[in-house]
Amino acid sequence: MNIVIIDDDPYKRERIKNDFSFLKEKTFQEFESMHSGLYHLAKNAGKVDLLILDWIFPSYDGDVPERGMGLEVLIQLSRVHLPIPTIVCSSDSVCIPDEYGEFVIGTVPFDFSTSMRETFQTLIQKHFIERKNEHENIH
Repeated sequence: MNIVIIDDDPYKRERIKNDFSFLKEKTFQEFESMHSGLYHLAKNAGKVDLLILDWIFPSYDGDVPERGMGLEVLIQLSRVHLPIPTIVCSSDSVCIPDEYGEFVIGTVPFDFSTSMRETFQTLIQKHFIERKNEHENIH
């Protein structure tokens, strides 16, 4: 599983990676800003299985973190029709319109209790089924 983390806090990125230790096969790519993360997602379209997205982070590397950058990433992904299952990390109350994709809202460390794990598994399974169907329609 190819997982992209966009979060400017190195401690949180490590916690996230530890939270996903239950996955046997996984790789992580980490980005600290919206632009570096979006560039990677666009360059690797169709190869990312999960996006873990902070809600407050810088627009560019080295900038001051801004509230709502997570929503901006979801908006940009929806504009280019790049559906990626997403976990949005926020300790604030976050409201995201459904039109911006398939996502789950959680806090770090993730509580993979039964309901969170089931929601996560459903999100990922749906993504892999859609990817398989797209691949079969091309061939």
